Amino acid sequence: MLQHEGFNPIIGEMLPEIIIEYDISPQEKFITAFTKALEKLRVTPQTIHDMRSSLKTIEKSARILNLLHLTIAQIKCKHIKIILDHISKIKPNFSDRAYNKCRTYLMMLYKELVELETVEYNPIKELSKRTEEPKRRDVMTIDQRILVDNHLKKTSYEFWRYMHIFFHSGARVKELYTLQVRDVDLDRQVFNILVKKGKAKKWQERTINNTALPLWIELLNGANPEDYVFSKGLMPGPKKILWNQVTGRWERLVKKPLGIKADFYSLKHTRSTLVSRQFGEHTAALQNGHTNTAMVVSIYNVEHKEMQHEQLKNQSVSFVG
Repeated sequence: MLQHEGFNPIIGEMLPEIIIEYDISPQEKFITAFTKALEKLRVTPQTIHDMRSSLKTIEKSARILNLLHLTIAQIKCKHIKIILDHISKIKPNFSDRAYNKCRTYLMMLYKELVELETVEYNPIKELSKRTEEPKRRDVMTIDQRILVDNHLKKTSYEFWRYMHIFFHSGARVKELYTLQVRDVDLDRQVFNILVKKGKAKKWQERTINNTALPLWIELLNGANPEDYVFSKGLMPGPKKILWNQVTGRWERLVKKPLGIKADFYSLKHTRSTLVSRQFGEHTAALQNGHTNTAMVVSIYNVEHKEMQHEQLKNQSVSFVG
């Protein structure tokens, strides 16, 4: 009886040993495997930045817990849960939302590792999401908006102009920072942006509001088609700048000198609320590029519940007909 592993009795020969070459070996230390998987993902630079930051936090916690020696093949759901729970204890600002975001990043990395056959399954699927406490976003009052409007127009005209274009655009900050002059049609009053949802990408056409049109015309006067609409100094130029620069400007030029608590992105909520109030949530959804009103209802229209209450209070239904 032949006991030799690899012997083929039909042809009477030993078969050559099959050596599997892994792009990312199952024997890699798990942090190394995550880092290599991250390099292969096709996501936005900001997402890459955020994921690297999360991996540094995971590595720090794993070192404290003496888990860094584990290979990616040895990592189980329990290890990830122990690490994330530990981060929650040592980082006061590691909210349930941050926990779920970190879980999402790990899910993306494991999906890549499964496709590469580095691991056989994705253990993050077994890790439950945390229930996030709804956070009501601070928005500016009309008096605060007037204050900000006057202040920025005097102290930083380019940022003032950007603020108004953003406010009327319905776009995200990231989407405007990748917008090029060639994607803007002033005659039709539209601009085209590449919307990214996960790995999916699609072009969307957005309307340029009549109120904002003069600012678009002023901004793009003499610009080259290949220029980014908002480059250095929030002027058209050849280089794309980091989208989070607007956060720094808002902090420096608005929050600190004026004592405003609302962040810049709250302007999108304010605009959606005002449009919903005057034209309905369907119109607000169209302006924001949504296929239905779900996002406007749940996130952007901060007066949605109040509007419902008003409708219910004003119902004229009689008990006696």
